[in-house]
Amino acid sequence: MRVYSSLWNVDSWATRGGLDKIDWTQSPLTGPADTAQCGAPKPENWWSSAVHSYLNADQRRQMNWARSNYLMYDYCKNIKQFNGFLPGECLKVQY
Repeated sequence: MRVYSSLWNVDSWATRGGLDKIDWTQSPLTGPADTAQCGAPKPENWWSSAVHSYLNADQRRQMNWARSNYLMYDYCKNIKQFNGFLPGECLKVQY
């Protein structure tokens, strides 16, 4: 698995209309320099094991609870932002 991200000021549309401010004092946000090692099939990369490739029923229930109580913005539901063409990851199974 890999995570790709970009960072830009989205106060006007991704933060409940600017109600939730970005805390720039927590920057810089960094990741590993050699990202290829993160996806390598090695024992220390526990997140790549089969048991972590799906959510069981209890984990799905917990995920739904967290979404219901904490999710403020889901860009996969913002069709207008992408002119009707959602990113590929939005077309995958959503737990």
